[in-house]
Amino acid sequence: MDKPCAFELDRQQLSRLLAAGIDGEPPSGRPVGGADGSRPSRAAALREALSALMAQPCDRVAILQGRTTGSLLLDRQTDPAILRLVKEHGKTLVRAGGPRTSRDAAVTVYYAAIASALVHHREKITHFPHGALSRSFRTLCAKRWIPVELRSLFAEAQGLCEEHPDPGPGDREP
Repeated sequence: MDKPCAFELDRQQLSRLLAAGIDGEPPSGRPVGGADGSRPSRAAALREALSALMAQPCDRVAILQGRTTGSLLLDRQTDPAILRLVKEHGKTLVRAGGPRTSRDAAVTVYYAAIASALVHHREKITHFPHGALSRSFRTLCAKRWIPVELRSLFAEAQGLCEEHPDPGPGDREP
């Protein structure tokens, strides 16, 4: 049996979550579609869920009022401590359950916060080894429902992870 990894999910569960399969519900949990009653594609529902999450205002923290999750993730000046908060927010949303598209969007924000800290500050804000992060970033880069700005961030983070080999059995990461 696999050890739990992110969000207290085993590797197979996390893999399914990242794979963003073909069925699922739109972010609101209610049917959405065209005038003919057709449902949008899974990718369209995922784009909508991620867009909504990225557009969320960060008004709970006074100094962040007026900023969105997306702006924090893409801004090189966002402090790593704030990125840790965004990462934890993504983790909380995944654990809360809800429609699969919402959980997939939350996983994307979780990994985007990690990628942002790596790319913009050369700081690792997770216990995951570089190899595991590289694989996750590669998977996310392939998702066409993710905006190009985030896919570029994931690609750059993947490259950084590949430059840093994981420590040996006796070594410890900071």
